[in-house]
Amino acid sequence: MKQITGLFVALSMIGLIGCKGATEAEEKKRSETGAVQSNEVSTTVTTKKDDTPTGPVTKIEFEETVYDFGEVFEGEKVRHEFVFTNVGDEPLVIENAKGGCGCTVPEWPREPIPPGGKGKIVVEYNTKNHGSPEGRKQTKRVTVTANTDPKNTFLTVTGIVKKKSS
Repeated sequence: MKQITGLFVALSMIGLIGCKGATEAEEKKRSETGAVQSNEVSTTVTTKKDDTPTGPVTKIEFEETVYDFGEVFEGEKVRHEFVFTNVGDEPLVIENAKGGCGCTVPEWPREPIPPGGKGKIVVEYNTKNHGSPEGRKQTKRVTVTANTDPKNTFLTVTGIVKKKSS
């Protein structure tokens, strides 16, 4: 009887492991039974990171979060200063500021901004290869990560980029 039971378990495991196109229910069953082989394709499930800061939290207030640069010609660099104030009770620490692409480059203060203090994030957008003869609408976003809640604040530069006529 032990041999029959062992054979049944082995065949069941082969059946579970042998199918590469397993359904979600089969995958769950596999993880519950521990029937996983090293040559099997695995799927990693990621969950959204918690967006809540871990240390002291403060508040950031921008004079504006969207800058419309109007109409420019391709190849021009648009530069804008986004001015902010730390309106919270803790020092403001900007951990990072990142453009959505390589054409949008932010500069930010690396030192903490005291409560009531002001600072600026300078964003430069290079319009090279972003225009068209009739004008192309461009919208670029910068993500500012700081000890605020929520942790990320978004700044936007937008406008029309035209190619110069030859």
